[in-house]
Amino acid sequence: YADNDLALLATADEDDFNRWQALQTLYTRWIDRRVSVTLDDTLTTIVTDTVTSLVAQSSLSSAFLAQLLTLPGEKMLWQRYQHDNPVALCEARRRCLHDLAQAIRPALYPFLKHYDYQRDITSEAMGARALANRALALLAPIDDTMIDYAQELLDSRNMTDVIAALTCLLNTPNASEQAADALATYYRRWQHEPLVVNMWLSLQATATFGDVFARVQQLLDHESFTYRNPNKVRSLIGAFSHNVAHFHGHDGKPYTFLADQIIHIDGLNPQMAARLTSPLIQWKPIGKERGRRMREQLQRLAVTHGLSNDVREIVQKSL
Repeated sequence: YADNDLALLATADEDDFNRWQALQTLYTRWIDRRVSVTLDDTLTTIVTDTVTSLVAQSSLSSAFLAQLLTLPGEKMLWQRYQHDNPVALCEARRRCLHDLAQAIRPALYPFLKHYDYQRDITSEAMGARALANRALALLAPIDDTMIDYAQELLDSRNMTDVIAALTCLLNTPNASEQAADALATYYRRWQHEPLVVNMWLSLQATATFGDVFARVQQLLDHESFTYRNPNKVRSLIGAFSHNVAHFHGHDGKPYTFLADQIIHIDGLNPQMAARLTSPLIQWKPIGKERGRRMREQLQRLAVTHGLSNDVREIVQKSL
């Protein structure tokens, strides 16, 4: 389909899934062209006009509109297009998010009133909260007043909203101090709830801004983390290894870090260690320099004495 055809499907098709899929395809093209070629204003105009039209359609449910306002994730984009520079792909996605938020900014503020549904668990209320959280995520990078709004939301009695507020602060470039305070408060409040603490680890490992790699290394020594709990390992180390921009953005140091973690965890839980090899074995499609560094770590794993068969088989097949 041509870009205009996808826009028409997104705004007028009778099937909601077809509308969503058309818009996701349009978003993906928009992001991809930002990386591959010099983007003209035509596709940006098509995308923003399409979304503006959708936001104005009162017949759409809040839950569906929240999905329509969500761009494809970084991991999915990279796995689909296999760009040789995944960091550039993530930056292109952020620029598209910024342009989209600016284009529909006036329409986003009314959605924030849906936080009035905090304690309601009906499907309508859950959809309203999803739309409010999506609006907050889009507005925060372009409107500093949303930082204060997110801080107030941290006191919500609804965990969905608390997580959305914390995610917003972690992914907003001007909110590093507020994010640090929010993380400390969150942990003090929920430190005795393992599943909630796992989310706390994962949010930090998948953050957009700040030195995420250094933070992950520090969290290995935090009292909440233990190598003997697979859920902790998955929430911190596993989550970071799928943080495309930061895992591939530190001159290969995260590759060495992950290989070190695989060796250590292999002695405790070979199955968990084997799962952690997934990001490293994707070295072939990536750029020459990054691919070389990833392959070096796989070669190091391959000659590691005492490595389990679970890990060794995956590593050898990938080389």
